[in-house]
Amino acid sequence: MYQYPEPLASPGTSCPIDDPDWQRKRILAAADDIVLQKYNYCHHHVPTWIPPNTPRMRVSGQDSQRSAKDTSPMTCTSRRNIKGLQAAPDQPMFKDSDVKWQGFDCSDFTTYLYDFSLGVKLEHLSSQIDQQACEATTAGILLDINANNVKTFQEALLPGDLLYIMAGASSGHTEISHVVVWTGQTYGQISQRANAKTILGADFQSYGEVSTDTPMIVDSHYAGAAYRPFLGWYMQSLSHVRRIIGHYPGSKQESPPPGVPQLSVQQCESTGTCTAQDSCAPVFQRAQKGGGTCKRPANFLTDCRPQ
Repeated sequence: MYQYPEPLASPGTSCPIDDPDWQRKRILAAADDIVLQKYNYCHHHVPTWIPPNTPRMRVSGQDSQRSAKDTSPMTCTSRRNIKGLQAAPDQPMFKDSDVKWQGFDCSDFTTYLYDFSLGVKLEHLSSQIDQQACEATTAGILLDINANNVKTFQEALLPGDLLYIMAGASSGHTEISHVVVWTGQTYGQISQRANAKTILGADFQSYGEVSTDTPMIVDSHYAGAAYRPFLGWYMQSLSHVRRIIGHYPGSKQESPPPGVPQLSVQQCESTGTCTAQDSCAPVFQRAQKGGGTCKRPANFLTDCRPQ
């Protein structure tokens, strides 16, 4: 099922909980378990919290109760129903009464995954996407594997690595807007599973033509947590990678991958302007009330290619 064997301890022995290999197996097993729960994509909350109807906090992607003046942010998409079925992009969305109100957004998914699997707490892996991607106090190390060099360094990626995606780098939208988990698995491996149709995202075909060797990621996007191909937008707008396993106190220390550049993010306060010492590096500007924005330069894809 996985690139690595199922994470079991031999009888009479204890789990090697600080062993990086074991931790990667555990992350994959936990991610798989979450996908099988068929959670929806829901903005800024986790499945243990179900938004109440009163006060009205259930707002779907096509909420029929909305008025023209209602600017309530979407709670959950209309692409996943109570039974966990997904609506593909060319299919009608589900009506409001059928929407599944349990789920994650992308960064809540990765925060939950690492806490549930390895006990990495919120203060060390924020559920705010910009902080998680770029805050200096976040667990792990940053690897400068990005859209311009990913084909060179893809072999250095390991299961559990967090890949941060820019909103749309080809059009100059280089702010970090999404995060996915590298699985180390291929489409050939995932597609052989008996439940492949239910664990693949319904938007699967949106990212490009797949082959048996296409690498797979897992993330919460579109209609929720599912496996998707690392193609299209994901690959073309990759900003950088965070590696936690092997680089936080609860894990045996590993050396960074040889030959792969590490990344330094320019940290800025909420007031004033700042620029990175390296003109191609991300800049993280804190907001006064928490969070912030993190982005690469707008010309990243054209001006920051390897020489």
